[in-house]
Amino acid sequence: MSEELIGAAALTCRYVVGFVLLAAAIPKLGERREFVRAVRNYGLLPRAFVAPVAAWLPRLELLCALALLLGVAVGFVAGVAAVLLGAFTVAIAVNLVRGRRIDCGCSGAVAPRQIGWALVVGDVVLAGMAASAALADPGVLTLVGEPSSSLTTGDGVAIAMLASVLVLGQLVVSSWIRVRRQVTA
Repeated sequence: MSEELIGAAALTCRYVVGFVLLAAAIPKLGERREFVRAVRNYGLLPRAFVAPVAAWLPRLELLCALALLLGVAVGFVAGVAAVLLGAFTVAIAVNLVRGRRIDCGCSGAVAPRQIGWALVVGDVVLAGMAASAALADPGVLTLVGEPSSSLTTGDGVAIAMLASVLVLGQLVVSSWIRVRRQVTA
């Protein structure tokens, strides 16, 4: 695989993860009580940690999203995002193994979604994408540093637009499927 193709893939991963984290953080910030309830429902944290984790987690997601989208400390931030997504994967898998069916809290009460193995797979894929961005980001469209590949700013803008369309499309399709299931139920 060429260096340019690896860079384009890593840049796409960076933007997809950034847009997903942004879409997940914003609703949680506006619905604090609901998100505290979602964190509590996982049953993995001591009671004293539920509210603080529910308070800082959406802020951390937002910070990671903005840093990835703006190109600030991409390697470090993408690594943090990979760890976060890995922790979400474990939390969901533990609850599935326990036989629990709870709201994932992924996008706040705006788009409730029950945990399932598909969500685990999706989070594993996103964690892998974040890890790819951490390891191979080409440095295009960053606020600090020089590009480390032959990708141009125009390439970076096109990739960012593609990633935004992919994430938006996924959000629309998954929301449509959930609404359709509720209407037919």
